[in-house]
Amino acid sequence: MKQRLAVLVLALLALLALGLAAGCGGDDEESGEAQEAQQTATSATEEEQELSQEPIRVFVGIDTAYAPFFVAEREGLFEEEGINVELTQFTQGGEGVDALTAGEMDAGGSGDATVLGKSTRSDIRALAVLQESGDYIKLVVREDIDEPSQIEKVGIVPGSLSEYGAVRMLEHFDISEDSVEFVPAGPPELPPLLQRGDVDAFVIWEPWPTQAEELGGKVLMRTKEFDYSYLFFLIARGDWFDEHEAEAAAYVRALARAAEMVEEDPDLAAEATEAEVRIPPDQSLTAVEQIDFDVRPFSDEDIENLDRVADFLVDREIVETKPDPEALVVEGFAEEALASN
Repeated sequence: MKQRLAVLVLALLALLALGLAAGCGGDDEESGEAQEAQQTATSATEEEQELSQEPIRVFVGIDTAYAPFFVAEREGLFEEEGINVELTQFTQGGEGVDALTAGEMDAGGSGDATVLGKSTRSDIRALAVLQESGDYIKLVVREDIDEPSQIEKVGIVPGSLSEYGAVRMLEHFDISEDSVEFVPAGPPELPPLLQRGDVDAFVIWEPWPTQAEELGGKVLMRTKEFDYSYLFFLIARGDWFDEHEAEAAAYVRALARAAEMVEEDPDLAAEATEAEVRIPPDQSLTAVEQIDFDVRPFSDEDIENLDRVADFLVDREIVETKPDPEALVVEGFAEEALASN
């Protein structure tokens, strides 16, 4: 950095000398030296603005919610923004967040309950909202269940949108948590558990509801029917972000462009998702219809909803200390990053 500043200072002094020479009738040789100095200054400035090509380790899940990541990689949007992104797949976003907090990943994206729950034990920064939906996460039940009141055993992915959605469902229909048994499991395990009768229901994102239907279960309703819409946002590890704000801004811009492409061309999203995680295109097309993809800053309403999620995490003893949404969100970052898009 000191060397670059020195080059800039010398270049500016040379430009100043050019102005003085021009005012005194300097000759062509002096003019040529000044032009060379100007080129040196321009080159130094471009070097100063160049983004690091150190790989940015980004985690993704294996569902269509991550379609913008797959599109950004396939269409070269990360490269166009001047950054080197390496995608790593995890079965669910929560596993990716765990890898991020362990220092194995630099950035990624996941849902509100998952990120908030893990933010109490690690420095995580929420950069921007990527998507939201009240349709993508669904209440799935056994074929013989027609009302939420019939549910006795609920499968959950602990500390995630799945658990939060299940609790919101019970609250909405005035069903006591004491009257049901919560069965913890990973997303791929839930459809088989339902098929065997080990659980009566679960709340989960696609593609697991569709897989459960293929095994004889059914979708009873979507989360919007019990007043719940999730937020999914872009995150980064705190220490990485502190050293790479410019790269983080480029990362947000690339995914903003990708989100627009997903909305404008669902077929492109379906093709990219199938290529990366083998989800059939028809499932991805349905998912894209159910999700609002739009990279944007956090609103006051978002913070209020996140505060409610934080209360849930404490009440369920998922965390000991209530997460602070305002401390998690990097205020003003998304606005500044997207303004230069």
